[in-house]
Amino acid sequence: MNNQALDHITYAEYLQTPHWLRIREAMLWLAGYRCQICKSQKALEVHHASGYSCLGNETPDDLVVLCRRCHQLYSEADKV
Repeated sequence: MNNQALDHITYAEYLQTPHWLRIREAMLWLAGYRCQICKSQKALEVHHASGYSCLGNETPDDLVVLCRRCHQLYSEADKV
């Protein structure tokens, strides 16, 4: 996805694009549909571990699969 296209949509809209949905599904598959921290299979989310500078051009190294609880803890730790 090119960065010019991202200039015209919100982050919430980006998360609904076919591009992101394909990347998200690929990351879930690579992680075995489990949180990469606690191994839970519930409420999985794909987190931009390297920030949002790679938005639209994400690689597996930029992303991490987390359950909602670990995602919250991970985000809180980033603020410290």
